[in-house]
Amino acid sequence: MKHFLRTFFLRVWTSIAHPSRYRDFQKESFWASVRYLYWLLTLTVFATMLTVLIGFFFSLPHIRQGVKVFERDLPTLYPAELVVTLKDGKISTNVQEPYFIDLPPRWQEFLRGQEGWNVEGRETQRLPEHFITINTKAGVENYDPEQSLILITRSSVVMPDKNSSYRVFTLEQARQDFTMKREIYDQLVTAASPFVRAIPSLLAALVVAGFLLLPFVGSAFAVLGYLLYLLCAVLLVWIIAAVMSRKAGYGTLYRLSLTALTAPILIIFVANRIGLSFPFFFSLLYLGWMMAIVRFLPRHTARLRAGNAGVKSRKNDRVY
Repeated sequence: MKHFLRTFFLRVWTSIAHPSRYRDFQKESFWASVRYLYWLLTLTVFATMLTVLIGFFFSLPHIRQGVKVFERDLPTLYPAELVVTLKDGKISTNVQEPYFIDLPPRWQEFLRGQEGWNVEGRETQRLPEHFITINTKAGVENYDPEQSLILITRSSVVMPDKNSSYRVFTLEQARQDFTMKREIYDQLVTAASPFVRAIPSLLAALVVAGFLLLPFVGSAFAVLGYLLYLLCAVLLVWIIAAVMSRKAGYGTLYRLSLTALTAPILIIFVANRIGLSFPFFFSLLYLGWMMAIVRFLPRHTARLRAGNAGVKSRKNDRVY
């Protein structure tokens, strides 16, 4: 393992600091270059996941506190006097309508502290006045996302949607009648409480599993994406190499590109951490670096001899 890491990091350093060494990389097989790219991407994904892992465990105490608050407030969300009945696809209640259900005050304060709400596909800084409104005499056209996040009518449930003004769920499609009241809600809360308490542990397990597995799986898909990207990108490099009279075919340049992606990948990795980004940044880095590499590749011998012969001929013409 120590030998592998030493060889790998030496390869990374050489591929960045010594473009002249790409002459040696021409002798490397295609699959050896693919393996190198895979482990390079695995390293960058590991580094990204490590920052996620550290950030998660720093925020874990706040997550635990938030879950405790959620579990404590959950039994109070459903009003004690409210009975909602769905029969034959129609809603009825035992209360005077319109009837409003609001979130607990500290939930509202937390939501107000967020950057903004997305209502009807647009961001708004003001929370809806009510969380749920039940009005069996209203229609879908009465829905106002600034007054209530969710509207329950006699036969529909209306809520905001990202792609349109609102989304409508028709209750006529319900296959079974039911009645919701406080006693049933309390039973549901009791059954859900163990799962709610387990949320921090489940999140920790998912983050750790992602840290251990995602780099290996994600890097394989990333390699496939780069292989497809290079199919077109190398064609442009091949044209540049031909103009520069370098002895390198498309296949050779493709293999070299698998190693030459080192510098662009690492630069983009650092740029993303500091928030630097602009269009075609990666492609410009790749083409610029490949032009530097192509300069160190051997010239075409025939063209070089032809050029020298032309120079000698012009000198002889001047002598006579």
